[in-house]
Order: sequence, then C-alpha cells, then structure tokens
Amino acid sequence: MSERLRGMVLAAGYGTRLAPITDHVPKPLLAVHGRTLLDRALDAMAAAGCDAVAVNTHHLGGMITGHLAACRHPVPVRVFPEREILGTGGALDGARDFLAAGAAFLVHNGDVLYDGPLDGLVRGHLAADALATLLVTDWPAVNSVVVDEAGAVRSLRGKGDGRRRTYTGIGVFSPALLDDIPAGFSSLVDPLERALAAVPGSVQAVEASAPWSDLGTPGRYLRAIAPGGETGGPLQVLPLRQEGSDRRFWRLEAGRWRSVAMIDDAGTDEFPRQVVLGRAQAGRALVMEDLGDRDLQQAVRELGPDPEPWRELYAPVVDLLLDLQAAGR
Repeated sequence: MSERLRGMVLAAGYGTRLAPITDHVPKPLLAVHGRTLLDRALDAMAAAGCDAVAVNTHHLGGMITGHLAACRHPVPVRVFPEREILGTGGALDGARDFLAAGAAFLVHNGDVLYDGPLDGLVRGHLAADALATLLVTDWPAVNSVVVDEAGAVRSLRGKGDGRRRTYTGIGVFSPALLDDIPAGFSSLVDPLERALAAVPGSVQAVEASAPWSDLGTPGRYLRAIAPGGETGGPLQVLPLRQEGSDRRFWRLEAGRWRSVAMIDDAGTDEFPRQVVLGRAQAGRALVMEDLGDRDLQQAVRELGPDPEPWRELYAPVVDLLLDLQAAGR
C-alpha cells in the first residue's frame, strides 16, 4: 500500500456494562485466548498497513500505558491521555495532527473482538475515495445503520429504506472528516450524519467477513472465552467445576480483587430470583462475591463419619438457603 495509513484504537471508555470487572481492569486489557483486545487490535491494524497507531486513554489509563510500555508491538504506538473523556469524535480531535498525517486513518474500538483481515476494508475505502468506510455486521437487536444495495450508508440512526446493519466500531476515514469535528467532547456519528446529508454516498459500508463481538457485558465476554479460561493479561479467568448445576461458573481475579461470575443458559425461572440477591448483567449473567474454594461437600468429608457435626454444619446453611429463597421471591 503506497498511501500512508495512520490508526487509532479507542481505549478511553469506562466499560460500565462490564462492571465490576472494569472497576479493576480497562476493557481493552481483557484477554481472549491469551491476547488482550488491545494487542489484537494493534496486530490487525499493523497487518492492514498502519505505519503508526494512536491509543487514547482515560479510565484506568495508567494500566493501558503500562501495558503498552511493557509489550512489543509490530507498529509504533503513541498514547493520547484524556483528562476528561472526549467521546468517539473528541478522541479524534485529541489526536488530530497525528491522524491528519496519513492519506487515511483506521479506527478500531478497543472493546470489540474481530479476527477478520482489515486490509480489504482499507483498499476499498481508498479506491472509492469515500469520506468514511464502515465495517458493519448483522446484529438484529442493535442494527441501526441503513445501507442501500450499492453499499452506501443512508443513515446511522435507522432512518430510510435499506438493509439494516450494526457498525462494528471499525472504520476507515479520510482526514477531511477532521474538519467537521469540534474541539472537546463529541460523537463520531454527528459529522458522519452531516456528511450523509450534504453528500449522499460519501459514507460506505463493507460487510464483516468474520465473526464479530461487542464484549460489553460479562455474559458476552465469558461466552467469547468459553470453554477454557484465560491466563494472559491483568485479568485471570478460571472455569470452576460444576457440582450438579446446569449453570456455568468462572472465578475472576485482578490483583487483590476476586469475584465469581455465573451464566444461566438454561432459561429457568431461578435467574430472576438470583438477580434480586446479586449484581446482574444482561445476557443472564451474574457477578457475585467469591467465598473461596472450600465448599459444603468438602467440609462434610473432612468431618468424618459422626453425623452430629454434620447437623451443626448443615443447620445454619439450610437456614441461610431459606432466607435466600424468601429474599428472591
């Protein structure tokens, strides 16, 4: 590729839907099969032809900066800290001069998982001489990007006729877009909508060629790493054995913080009761306190054959279970 290509990973967000995991680890540093989302994005952008990549930071930004400093990457990386979070448009303003140095720039959200190649997306953008080319996918629950038969975007807010798609958070943009991005906080959607109104066809869409996931909730993140666990990155995710349960459990560890996550895929009516008692997330996932490795069955084995100590152990447990059942009604 002869044209100079710059890149930017958006890594400043709070990740509130993934709390409490993201109270301790920024989303771009979550690992999937041993590689953080940030490292995966940087690898993909280097393979697409980026000669340098910007990374903006805010929430737990020191962890991201430290990770970048400790790891080798296939492309030079420059960090742009944000004292106040700037949004998807303001992030580009914060790195304006850096991004404007290329014939185009590739943007990759730091919280999405996509293993497909991006070089074709870049080539298509440059060949079409578009203002923006968005990588889109079919996610019916979210679809709001309206695309016509020729691949031109008609709306980013679900208006008009055409097939509906979801913007993956990955796109290629002309530096001319920066002229319509103000200083301070802003959304990337606004200048794109203004461009669509002024010059129809200036924003193009390309279908994703590989599976894509927004890992915005504990349920989607845990499904992405199933059936194994994660040993890379600052967050450790270890599957726990299941004793007579049709639910799945993982232990989450980040520094001194530990918790247990559960997914209920069975569709039983127990989950709404558990929501009352724990911290619920979308996708029938629950994050709860980690009480350690010793369970009731193990404790009973350690007591020996005399049933009297069993009764003393079981009585408060049964009382607690009754209280939990009552609280969850």
